[in-house]
Amino acid sequence: MDAEARKTAVDALGRSVRDATARARSQALARGGPATITMEGKTITMLNGYPDEASIDDALQDYTGFQHQTGATARFRRQDSSQPNFCMVTYADAVAGSPPVITVITTGC
Repeated sequence: MDAEARKTAVDALGRSVRDATARARSQALARGGPATITMEGKTITMLNGYPDEASIDDALQDYTGFQHQTGATARFRRQDSSQPNFCMVTYADAVAGSPPVITVITTGC
């Protein structure tokens, strides 16, 4: 896969993370804001009305080609990049009154 294809894949995953976050939030709001919801048979832990970083991967339908890691933020690194720390999507937990921070990084794809 060439650099442009990797950038496209990272951009697409960023959109998927944003979409999954919005779907989870909508479902949680419709159910009165529970601590967990179920999406595609998987339990999603909610934090401040959004999926937490440890379960955002379960809210996604597919992230093939990416390595998922959790820590202070969730990271989806493109596996075939020579610089995976600069070819990834990050997801930082929502804080009270603010949505999660989703960042798309393609400078090293």
